[in-house]
Amino acid sequence: MRGTVLIRRLLWLLTLIVAIVLLDQWIKRLMVAWIGPTAATHRQEVLGTFVAFEYLENRGAAFGMFHQRTELLAVVSILIVAIAMGAIVRFALIDVPLAIGISMIVGGAVGNIIDRLGRGYVVDYIAIGQFWKFNLADAAVTFGAAITFWGLWRADAARQSSGIKQENHT
Repeated sequence: MRGTVLIRRLLWLLTLIVAIVLLDQWIKRLMVAWIGPTAATHRQEVLGTFVAFEYLENRGAAFGMFHQRTELLAVVSILIVAIAMGAIVRFALIDVPLAIGISMIVGGAVGNIIDRLGRGYVVDYIAIGQFWKFNLADAAVTFGAAITFWGLWRADAARQSSGIKQENHT
């Protein structure tokens, strides 16, 4: 019975990952066709100048870090995805919210890995203010990280309230 539940949950989590990747890639294709490099304009404002669809070729990581290090970012991302997949299997039975958060991170990371390997850059298309430029994959990673941190905090709080003491190896 436990094996059946694990397989169902893993299939559901894999479906979440694939859905994020497919939706991310589909939206990126639409944005490239609409406001991409060959378009007359690369920005369409939605809420004045504060929120817009804006085409950007991101050749680095978040906030412009590691600019022009596409290969390094792809390798690091692939390693993180491999480790995260193991964590998903580990938590699928014992902590579903944590497994969901990690799955969202994996889906977003894979969406951006596809861009890095296929295009040499990540397509960003959502602009908030003058500073934040991101895409669906980035949003999935961000929300997934928030859910993961919440899940870890919740598990730690439950462990502490139950009186389970952690050894201190100092």
